[in-house]
Amino acid sequence: GDELIKMANSNFNLVSRLEQKSILINIILSYKPLGFTLYQAINLASNLANLFNELAAEQINIKALDDLSDFDSASHWQEINAFLQYAYEKFSNKLKQRNKIDYANQRNNLLQAEINKLNYKKPDAPIFVIGSTGSIKIVRKFINALLQHDSCYIIMIISRA
Repeated sequence: GDELIKMANSNFNLVSRLEQKSILINIILSYKPLGFTLYQAINLASNLANLFNELAAEQINIKALDDLSDFDSASHWQEINAFLQYAYEKFSNKLKQRNKIDYANQRNNLLQAEINKLNYKKPDAPIFVIGSTGSIKIVRKFINALLQHDSCYIIMIISRA
């Protein structure tokens, strides 16, 4: 039960936003085909971190960008996609080397451990989810796993406009 949560969180330390930005700036600068300046790299790093966070939150593999066939013939898209693939691979490898994990993947791992636990064991006490819309894929999976048990409740907050 709880061992799954410990395992999901024990092997990695959470990367700070500052460290994440620093890693990404160096990766951006190392990508020679687009020739980013330091100023451009600093400005791009936060956006790139947000993109990687969104991909992780929605559990979308960066390789899925290759399947955007509408953009296949656009040379600028191919350049952007090549850069994104490069940056993501380098960033992932750098985090692994440092034994670090980003926030979105840590959340995914922890919630997946809870889902696995719920799949084989009924909760010992009632569980309430309050105010979540399930807008993040892993949260939707977690809510669905909870709804398989009679002692779990979802409370939606609806505001009146």
